[in-house]
Formats: sequence, C-alpha cells, structure tokens
Amino acid sequence: MNKYRAPYDPEIHDMHQKAWSEEDLMYLCSMYENTKGADLALALGRTHATILSKVYHLRKTRKFDEYKRKGKAM
Repeated sequence: MNKYRAPYDPEIHDMHQKAWSEEDLMYLCSMYENTKGADLALALGRTHATILSKVYHLRKTRKFDEYKRKGKAM
C-alpha cells in the first residue's frame, strides 16, 4: 500500500461504486491540473486511485478537455 494515499474508508469515500455525475466530471477535469489528487479524492468522496483511473479513461476517450471547458464555464 502506498503510504501517501489514504486507504478506502466508507465514511470518507461515500461515493464508492456510484456513477459519476456530469457535475462531478466537470469539477474533476477543471480542477485536476491545479489541485492535488488526494484533495480531489476527498472533495469527490472517491479514492485517489479512482480519480487517477477516471482521468486516464477520460483522456483516452478524448472527453477530458470537453468536461474541462464545461467546468471552467460554470
């Protein structure tokens, strides 16, 4: 286990195994480059690994920039 990542805790990670909302995706993409992954994980109620995985998937499917633009426009 990585000593810098918080282990899964159902009280902190309350969105575990729940679908991502459009608003969460916009927040994630617009804040990702200027915010630590661990801070985003706490803000979104997800694990750090989930944040990294979702960003990877969004970039791979070329949706990251779309959500980033939508998030900046909010």
